[in-house]
Amino acid sequence: MKILNDPKRLVAFAQRLNETLDAAGVVRKGLGRQVEVAHALHVSVRGARRWVEGDAYPSPEKLVELAERYHTTTDFLLSGRGASSAGSTPHAPGPPPGHIPT
Repeated sequence: MKILNDPKRLVAFAQRLNETLDAAGVVRKGLGRQVEVAHALHVSVRGARRWVEGDAYPSPEKLVELAERYHTTTDFLLSGRGASSAGSTPHAPGPPPGHIPT
């Protein structure tokens, strides 16, 4: 699917994932973050690195686990819509494509 292979969307996913991990208090930089995520979700460090750095998406099952474990939603991680974490204010979605303000 072309949308999932869009590098800009992958980078945006990684930014939202890192924002979520920051809010959850996961160590910020480098291998420590990757190891912590890998251990928590029972994946390889390489797999976790690919998510955190925006090289790949997790499987649907791991995406759900990420959202549950770090108190966010899959919608926020994938699209930026909705609350970034439990109890936070939802992000307002932008206008639909092609929308012309009146």
